[in-house]
Amino acid sequence: MRRLDQHSAESQTELEVAHERGELFPGAYVQVTLEIDPANGAVTIPAGTLLFRSGKPAVGVVHQNGTVEIRKIAINRDLGSTLVVSQGLSESDQIITSAPPGLVDGSVVNVVCSNEPEPPICGECEPTFLRRFQTWLKKLRARGRREKCGKTA
Repeated sequence: MRRLDQHSAESQTELEVAHERGELFPGAYVQVTLEIDPANGAVTIPAGTLLFRSGKPAVGVVHQNGTVEIRKIAINRDLGSTLVVSQGLSESDQIITSAPPGLVDGSVVNVVCSNEPEPPICGECEPTFLRRFQTWLKKLRARGRREKCGKTA
């Protein structure tokens, strides 16, 4: 196994692939995406949820009653923005995504959002927001046209 180049963060690799259509050539460069299935029972979490307690990786888990448990985990794979956790979590665990400094076992928290994404604009406000944005955009374009031809309002 070759090491990663420290400057480019790249590594040359040899692969054996089916070559029935003759589309690959020796020495050619290709871009490859590897889809790797996580280990059985593994959970994927955002990397930002990670806490370090006593030098070991952990996450804040919120129980039904709102109390926090700082739970040690085993990281199977670091994928950059996400982590594959092989031990310590289950799919049903609710984890803290933005832990405040000083979070400890037994802290009581109020969950303000869930796993479901929150719409950026409510249904009632969206038409009003959209009309205001369109009006602003028309004014901006009109001002730009006036400035180009030299006319002033």
